[in-house]
Amino acid sequence: MQLTFIIFAIYVYIPLAQNIQQQIELDEIAIKPTVGEPWPKPQSIQTTSTRFAVHPAAFYFLTNETSQQCDLLRNAFDRYYKIIFFPQTYMLHLTDPLLADIKIRHLKETLRNVSDLGDVTLLKRLIVNIEQPCEEWPSLESNESYTLVVKREHALLDAASIWGALRGLETFSQLIYPDSDLQFTINETTIYDFPRFQHRGFLLDTGTHFISQKTLKINLEAMAQSKMNVFHFHIVDDQSFPYDSITYPELSGKGAFDRNHIYSQADIAELLEFARQRGIRVFIEFDSPAHSRSWGRAYDILTQCYSEEKPNNKLGPMDPSRNTTFEFLKNFFHEVAQIFPDRYVHLGADEVYFDCWESNPSITQFMRQMEFGTKYSLLEQYFMQTLINIVNATGKNYAVWQDIIDNNVTLQTDTVVEVWKESYPDEMARVTKLGYKTLLSSCWIIIDVPFVGKATQQFLKEIRKLTNKVKSTTQLLAIPTPPPAVCQFFNNKDKIPKDLQSNIVYQLNCTDCSATYIGKTTRQACRRLKEHGTPPNASVDKPVQFFRRSARIAADKNFKKSYPKSESSNEEHESATLALTSAIKRHVATTKHQINWYNWTLWSRDKHSCRLLIKESLAIAKTFS
Repeated sequence: MQLTFIIFAIYVYIPLAQNIQQQIELDEIAIKPTVGEPWPKPQSIQTTSTRFAVHPAAFYFLTNETSQQCDLLRNAFDRYYKIIFFPQTYMLHLTDPLLADIKIRHLKETLRNVSDLGDVTLLKRLIVNIEQPCEEWPSLESNESYTLVVKREHALLDAASIWGALRGLETFSQLIYPDSDLQFTINETTIYDFPRFQHRGFLLDTGTHFISQKTLKINLEAMAQSKMNVFHFHIVDDQSFPYDSITYPELSGKGAFDRNHIYSQADIAELLEFARQRGIRVFIEFDSPAHSRSWGRAYDILTQCYSEEKPNNKLGPMDPSRNTTFEFLKNFFHEVAQIFPDRYVHLGADEVYFDCWESNPSITQFMRQMEFGTKYSLLEQYFMQTLINIVNATGKNYAVWQDIIDNNVTLQTDTVVEVWKESYPDEMARVTKLGYKTLLSSCWIIIDVPFVGKATQQFLKEIRKLTNKVKSTTQLLAIPTPPPAVCQFFNNKDKIPKDLQSNIVYQLNCTDCSATYIGKTTRQACRRLKEHGTPPNASVDKPVQFFRRSARIAADKNFKKSYPKSESSNEEHESATLALTSAIKRHVATTKHQINWYNWTLWSRDKHSCRLLIKESLAIAKTFS
């Protein structure tokens, strides 16, 4: 049974040193960087104290006469020359190559001459030998092993494939370190290395929160430095559909946050090539039948939910009872198979809840026709098996999340199942025992939200409480200062102080009725859930001014006149006031309903007819469009 491995990393961005305790936490996780050592640790490494000088004017990458040649290797020579000798300019090459070259020319003028190094041994060349013809794209079966020997005037790198050569070049770049006497130096070293796991992945979700092309490239560069070889591209989700489809252009036209937040076909081709140059597979995921609300904004493929035998204007997972759903998926995945070269496509299949299917009379009739009884796991199995047949017909293999196995759905034996729920050892044992190839997704959560203002500390505390309840082993790591790419994403439209501006809208739903709660900004959400709401009898069809703080204060005063302190206890008075200022609390108190706190819908664009300032952050509505 093949056991492979995938990593999630999660960052919570916070302002630097806003709080001594946060700084202490950062100090606790600080790791002293190594000097002249590779990452991760190779299978075998022997090094001595013998040092050789390395000078950019006297060092060359070469191939021997018998080595295979290809553009991937030539481009890697140029890339690693810059990484080794001019690392301070390298990231600039991703955004402005011309400016980066100008800076390199300036830096070369500041370097010491080779003659100034004195009587030292110079490492003059790295000779690379690749045994097998270069493959166009990396795969799960790629051989990434290599041998690297650094001795006196030259070093030797021998690899079976181009992918092993790329890993060896990365290791070689990490062995060279700055030195006050020699400027650049490397120790005598012998390394033999191969990866323990064939699949070493990193997942980014660009459907929930759009991530720019530049930031994706920076992540791919970091993956190459860590010798990770799979970019799990969770490209679409409920919140948005940023993939610009050729076959169905309205998917992004109506499903993306806006036209500025999509990945065009040119963007995808550029990203695929960028990853290929670094030996990284792009493992694309189009999640279904759930997590697909953004698909339904353009095409009628989702299930209409019912309440009391009437449509309730809510949509559920994709509708398996209609042939048009699968005709749509057939055309779409035919395009996906042509655009994305990797042999595997991730089909999602996580968090498929059956309540909407159960409420729909057409689904119920289809269940009777298929003789499924009331086992909706059989309906899920029918959907996934039909989709798998569609994907297999394109020549692709596929992967799914473990949820479908948890629902006792039977799949083909060549299915790759990705485990992400606890307990990992038990889940892995259960899935592999069923005969499936398995990926382990462990064990971090990304919360990529820019934070400013006083709410940061409280929000971090609340998030920690939440993650402990949901998943006790979740590790929450505070990273200081958000990158410019994150800060620049948000438009400043509200006429309030800059450090309180936001363009995020979130939505919470009542689990027992159609009530929907809409709030502005997640960074202060925990406090706003307690503090803010509409006045009594208010609804979103009222004028915008009705949501202003002044209107709420006036209503609050009138409310207090009706409930004088002398006529009720402090507890009763506080409860009544809280019910006034919290729409959610008032709804729960009056209806005894429950709020689905753990299932937030995040909208990065404020499209509501009554735009809310941050300080007026909660409203109650029946619909959100």
